[in-house]
Amino acid sequence: MRTIRPLSPDVVSKIAAGEVIERPGSAVKELLENSLDAGAGSIIVDVAEGGRDLVRIVDDGHGIPREELPLAVAAHATSKLIGADDLFRIRSFGFRGEALNAIAGVSDFTIRSRPEEQEVGALLEVHHGHPDDVRDTACPRGTQIEIRNLFASVPVRRKFLKSKQTEFGHVAEAMIRTALANPDVGFRLVHNERVVHDRPRTASLRETIGVFFGDRLADKLVPIDAERDGIRLHGFVGDPSLDRPNSRGQYLFVNRRYIRDRSLSHAISEAFRGLLMTGRYPVAFLFFEMPSDQVDVNVHPTKIEVRFENPHQMYSHLLASIRNEFLSSDLTATLRAPAPKSEAPATSESSAATSTDGSAEARRSLNREFSLSSAPANSPSLWDAPATPTESSPPRESATPSPVARRTAPPAPSRSEPSTWEPPTTREPLNPENGQSAAADADEPSIADSSLPAEPQPTVETFHAPQGDDRPRHRALQIHNSYIIAETDDGMLLIDQHALHERMLYEEFRRRVAEQAVETQELLVPEPIDVTPTQLGLLLEQRAVLQRLGLRIDEFGERCVLVQSVPTLLSRAKLEELVREIAHRLEETGRVPSRDELLEDLLHLAACKAAVKAGDPLTDEEIQQLMRRRHLVDDSHHCPHGRPTMLRFSLQELEKQFKRI
Repeated sequence: MRTIRPLSPDVVSKIAAGEVIERPGSAVKELLENSLDAGAGSIIVDVAEGGRDLVRIVDDGHGIPREELPLAVAAHATSKLIGADDLFRIRSFGFRGEALNAIAGVSDFTIRSRPEEQEVGALLEVHHGHPDDVRDTACPRGTQIEIRNLFASVPVRRKFLKSKQTEFGHVAEAMIRTALANPDVGFRLVHNERVVHDRPRTASLRETIGVFFGDRLADKLVPIDAERDGIRLHGFVGDPSLDRPNSRGQYLFVNRRYIRDRSLSHAISEAFRGLLMTGRYPVAFLFFEMPSDQVDVNVHPTKIEVRFENPHQMYSHLLASIRNEFLSSDLTATLRAPAPKSEAPATSESSAATSTDGSAEARRSLNREFSLSSAPANSPSLWDAPATPTESSPPRESATPSPVARRTAPPAPSRSEPSTWEPPTTREPLNPENGQSAAADADEPSIADSSLPAEPQPTVETFHAPQGDDRPRHRALQIHNSYIIAETDDGMLLIDQHALHERMLYEEFRRRVAEQAVETQELLVPEPIDVTPTQLGLLLEQRAVLQRLGLRIDEFGERCVLVQSVPTLLSRAKLEELVREIAHRLEETGRVPSRDELLEDLLHLAACKAAVKAGDPLTDEEIQQLMRRRHLVDDSHHCPHGRPTMLRFSLQELEKQFKRI
């Protein structure tokens, strides 16, 4: 029988470190909080290989006196608490006295510090829990901390670290959360000696959001500022058009501390009820300022979870504040002039190292993307991809819209405004009467002539079954630019055009992927798309799977990917929207999916983005082809997500409703 014995200090420190420090990003969070508590006005975060090899934090705070350096890395030693009652009046970020001890126990740890009143700085090195003597060193006022070889003494923990891109994403996220809540502090993030973010200390909250998330998002935020019962709520919520597939775009803070709270997240979603589709989440950057004795932050070592004295009050305050703001805000989408055409991306990685360069204005996007119908009815159809796969299509410039495109948005070929592709004119459908290209006789509409069309009238058309099929001809018409009513032998069908087209594209795409016959188009000018560092790591990890779909991407700096090729079946999809959605899906899973799972999910996503949408007017030819080809799909009754594509009404049921029988 095993006897009970106390654990050695070394084992205790490693267990404690596992609770506080999960990865390099956790260490960065703790060190940033220490720098803020020290009154820093400028903080530099410098990491190498995602933080696996090096994390360096440099601040200009008050510094630590020489005689207190050994205590700074000791367990449960802190300057922020004296008695237990102080736990309920905490205004500082750190207070447990665990972070530095935990980090120093699992790394090669070096701290240099000098208070302003001392002429010489002090240095202390700790090698995986074993400190050396303090010695003099030259350093500016403030504190510098270096962490090397994190978890080298805990191989099991180090083995479970992700790729350098993923780990850097967590480091960047930790800094972004801290910078959002501290506009009076300057932050710089450097990865592998390249500046990724540089936020000056004078930046406003909206400017800070623009630095980290892009000007397109920052320009479409709705301000919130309300106070109730001594609790102030301020910040921004995103326009409904900025919705996300998960809640990762929601940043909540209490007394400048980043938190996660399911109840408050639910209140945000409830406030957007009726404005977003099911399964979509709003963007929010919201800050609560409240008495510290009304919130308990001593719930978990990471201090991300908190408890409120009156959670129902917090919920109702948040819900009412957002709803009241929406009632007084004009959420109508506006169409802006397109941004000037940007030049081809440079090959130097340094050109994409920061989002604060002079190209920010050129990357501003339209407030809302519109589909315009300005081409004649005999323009290319939905089915312009070839039936049999061929070699890769010739390169084409991604920013140049096709002159025969039936529905195009005003051109804005910038980094954040990818174009909508149409297939080359050599694959236009043939006119069945004369064998000529359907668009050969069509005038090429100029961009200047593009305008919002008059409301199209419902079209009635006879569709034919494929050659050799003896199905009778029946009439079909489109209503509300979303549904198709088709006559059948014993009644009629009401068809959701998006759901049916999505199912058909999904089946075709899946067949081609299975046959390894996905036809791709090489982009003459690669399309740069800004992503977060976390998303960049996830996309690069799944690069091989994306390439099977015909989507080839390369890394371009720390916050950007270059799309080199696209599958021709996605010629109707918006590239930036597709890539961002893929990145959001990868973030949403919370785990590394199997290749088959990821491929299936991407097939669903690709088909959804490429299919016609509700609100798209269809030409007579497109209605014909949609009705003919639905018979070629094994299950045309449900879209890939399981929604029905059509409803059947029998003639007998119709006659019953009209009291004929």
